[in-house]
Amino acid sequence: MPVTYDQLSPNLVNALISTEDERFRMHSGIDAKSLARAITGALTGRSSGGGSTITQQLSKMLFTNVSSDIIERIKQKFKEWVISVRLERNFTKDEILTMYLNKFDFLYLAVGIKSAAKIYFNTTPDELTIEQAAVLVGMAKNPSLYNPKRFPENALKRRNIVLGQMYRNDLIKEAEKDSLCSLPIELDFKRTNHNDGLAPYFREFLRKYMKDWLKENKKPDGTQYNIYVDGLKIYTTIDSRMQQYAEEAVANIYAYFAKTILSTLGRRRFRLYTCAF
Repeated sequence: MPVTYDQLSPNLVNALISTEDERFRMHSGIDAKSLARAITGALTGRSSGGGSTITQQLSKMLFTNVSSDIIERIKQKFKEWVISVRLERNFTKDEILTMYLNKFDFLYLAVGIKSAAKIYFNTTPDELTIEQAAVLVGMAKNPSLYNPKRFPENALKRRNIVLGQMYRNDLIKEAEKDSLCSLPIELDFKRTNHNDGLAPYFREFLRKYMKDWLKENKKPDGTQYNIYVDGLKIYTTIDSRMQQYAEEAVANIYAYFAKTILSTLGRRRFRLYTCAF
């Protein structure tokens, strides 16, 4: 469920830039200073932050199946740099931020910030508070390790680091940071699944159809598409409004018959009890 930049909370944007790419507004896809710091940290064994910009992370999400082979991964890094520069030339900074948040997988089928805000906090991206935004941005480092549902202690520590970064970048005051860091993480978690929403039987038929289609239609690099996260646009014959009316009509009929049956059973029981008495 993609969103536009004006549908994002400023808290979310500030938290993401402060934590993942402080000089995001100044570089052109590659941050030489961060890259040099990352290389120095790797050589000395004292890491002080990654060297990938938000644009590089987006290019990896969009175009790269990360290899475990170190030589192949180095080659992929060079490709990511090229793609990052091209992204910066063709899109605004706001568009890149929005694409990043729309693409990121927050687990539990929460692909994109709109799904994540709904599943973890039962809210929308534009209504995220500072501490809620900090929790979700904290997951960008490692969504499994900093999963607030499964590892709340890790998520809390990571959230407070994000809040510290926002303070470091003068986006919140020290008193506000201290106050927010003292708060527990309060989730309003509701797991979603593919049976939610309209036409689950139709969608299941479509999923099986697409499963066969994917075997015959590969990506340009020869790998297989992922129907859930690769951004495929699938056009169908279904009319969502008519489907909504049909499902509501069926639900009303079921409710009517259920009420009638229960009422009938209630009268019969009353008569039985009367006879027995």
